[in-house]
Order: sequence, then C-alpha cells, then structure tokens
Amino acid sequence: MLNVRKIIERIQNRTGMNQTQIASELFGKSKQGLNNQIRNNTIDFHALIDWGVNEKIDLDWLLTGEGTPGKEPKTDGGKNVIEYTFPEPEISRLLSLSREILQSKTSYANALDANIRSFYEAIDIQKRFGEIESELSEVKKNVATMMCRDRRQVERRQKHIEPEIERRRGLERRTGT
Repeated sequence: MLNVRKIIERIQNRTGMNQTQIASELFGKSKQGLNNQIRNNTIDFHALIDWGVNEKIDLDWLLTGEGTPGKEPKTDGGKNVIEYTFPEPEISRLLSLSREILQSKTSYANALDANIRSFYEAIDIQKRFGEIESELSEVKKNVATMMCRDRRQVERRQKHIEPEIERRRGLERRTGT
C-alpha cells in the first residue's frame, strides 16, 4: 500500500521544498489541504505523476521508495541545480531499438510513430503553455500596477475635489443659492 506521508518526504528530500511549497506548487492546495490528504492517505495522483514525469523522477521510487530517484542533485555556486541526463549508451540503445521498430513496417511501427509524434506535440504544447503562463503572470503584474496607480490618482483627485466642494457649499450658504 502506498504511503502518502513517505511520498511527500521523498519529494522534500529530493527538492528541498517544504510542505507549504509542495502543497501549492505541486498540488495547487493549501498546506492544510495537503495535511488532510496525508492524514487520509489520499493524493492527487495525476498531479503527482505529472510532476514526477516533468522532473524526470523515477515514478517507482517516488511512489514506493524502491530504486533510485532518477536524477542526482548537483550544486552550482551554492544553489541547488537539479539536472538529469540519460547515459549516452542508453540513448543510443533506445534510438537503435526505435529505428528497428519503425523500419519493421508492422502495426508496432505505426504505433511507435504515433506515440513519438504525440509525445513531441505534448512537449511542444507544454513549452508553449509555460510561455503563456509567463506572459499571463506579466499581464497580471501590469494590471495590478495600473489598478494601484489608478487608485492613487482617484485618491489625489478626491483630495483636490473635496476642498473645492466644501468651498462651493460655503459660498452657497453665504449667498443663499
């Protein structure tokens, strides 16, 4: 049986993130929401697996603790930099097997071709989605800045208008109009 507490601990050990960061960045939840899932031993497996795949974490290790994490953290100037690369012989072996399957003119060749194209498209979409998220974040910042600036302008105008309104009221009282 899977142990959600252990899964979260493995994520913390690999990334250095605390539970609050894991809750918001991986699952889009509050820390309390994640604590409830840990207590109930439930978790959003889609989000967990998406994160594991994106980070090139061995899912067997992530879910069970067996095997290796899949990538080793390396430091660069005191910052944690995590990178992953397949060993070159493994890439060559996979390419060779793929080439052999694609040249076999079987239904497996068609399936592999379709899968490769789908994976490539998914990665491309993911990159574009990241760019769009980045642009959206900038738009949000700009809108917030503009709203703050507009609010300050309204406040400044009110400071100038209110004395004028009071002055006119005073004139109306004195003149009776």
